[in-house]
Amino acid sequence: MLRLPWTQKLADWIEAHVRMFRFFGGVPRLVVPDNLKSGVHSASFYDPEINRSYGMMASHYGVGILPARPRKPRDKAKVEAGVRFAQTYVIRPAILTP
Repeated sequence: MLRLPWTQKLADWIEAHVRMFRFFGGVPRLVVPDNLKSGVHSASFYDPEINRSYGMMASHYGVGILPARPRKPRDKAKVEAGVRFAQTYVIRPAILTP
């Protein structure tokens, strides 16, 4: 059963990542999240400050976290393009397939 996160709190943020990794059956080398305050304390291209629990989850799965920089639309566009790709080619066919 699909359970959507009801809040943007840290526990739901981490749980969404874990469920995503489980759904795809693996993890990417790098995750580029938006600057949600639950996961990212301060975003910086050279030295982002990640929430400790979120960082521990990333360390457990061996994935890097590089948040999109604030006020940098090009970073955000890359994240949104990835979401659009996943919705078009991964999620919709899975939902429509009997």
